Amino acid sequence: MDVENPKRIMVTRFAELGRIATRRNQSPNKLMIRRIPEGIDLGRPDHRMRLRHMCRAVQPELLLIGPAYKLYIGGSGDREEDLARTVAKALDELREEFGFALILEHHIPKGDGKDRHIAPIGSSLWMRWPEFGLGLKLDDKSTFHTREAMLLHWRGARDDRPWPERLVSGGPDELPWQHSTSLAHN
Repeated sequence: MDVENPKRIMVTRFAELGRIATRRNQSPNKLMIRRIPEGIDLGRPDHRMRLRHMCRAVQPELLLIGPAYKLYIGGSGDREEDLARTVAKALDELREEFGFALILEHHIPKGDGKDRHIAPIGSSLWMRWPEFGLGLKLDDKSTFHTREAMLLHWRGARDDRPWPERLVSGGPDELPWQHSTSLAHN
């Protein structure tokens, strides 16, 4: 579920992914995309039910959702920690009910582009909540079409899993990001 990007970007990128899946004899029908560019407020019962109904209809194995800042609407009196707890609780309840894995997109603080801290911005709950905390740090030589990034851990993992150390751009007829051949356990 993308709660940020405009339709023109989404249509182009996901049409390309569908063509790649078809050429690989994989069913693009396994990828269901829901776009709510205005965001959803998981603090509202009707918005939580909307997401729950989508999960019931799709029965995802993996839910990719975000970015986190578009999953709540805060007022001037709301604390960031309370808003983050609301989002985490709603997503935890859905994970338990439907048994899917979850990837939550979150943004990092502003920086000069070279030495940006990769931990998520906002409430410290985002540092404690996930089983794994991973961020991408682009190499200086990267461009939009030829990307290479280190996959860095910004929190201790709760389980030992193999993660690639680096990701690189996919070429024609490949997924946008490919793992390099080395895997690190963390």
